Amino acid sequence: MYCVDEIHLMIPKFLNLYRLDPRFSSSMLQFLPAFLESCPNLKKLILDFSVSAQPEESELSYVPQCLSLSLESVEITQLIRIKEETVIKLVNYFLENSAVLKKLKVSFIIYPMTIQELDIFKSFLTSTKLSPRCQVFIY
Repeated sequence: MYCVDEIHLMIPKFLNLYRLDPRFSSSMLQFLPAFLESCPNLKKLILDFSVSAQPEESELSYVPQCLSLSLESVEITQLIRIKEETVIKLVNYFLENSAVLKKLKVSFIIYPMTIQELDIFKSFLTSTKLSPRCQVFIY
């Protein structure tokens, strides 16, 4: 198994990549910042995210350049459960670290939501946002 620093060194820079549509599971989420770092001019991220049975290995603490300078739109799709702690961590990672983010869309598969899930949904809408212009859409 590779560590995050090794992955970061193995991924080339994609300077002309403006849209990325990767698939990540919660067990591999620790590598997402390294992939984002390889796309310094990324404007749109469509993240197909699934919660896996394996535990998450690390925190999302590193903030790649694209979050600070260019990322304007994030769509997180295929979420099955809103109450999963990793999902909340992922959404807050983008809201709290994306300086120019204009739109964050979060899409869930299972309806209807429970009262507890609706409360978490409301917390997304009131989370601390680095970008004051960011709109959050949940569907």
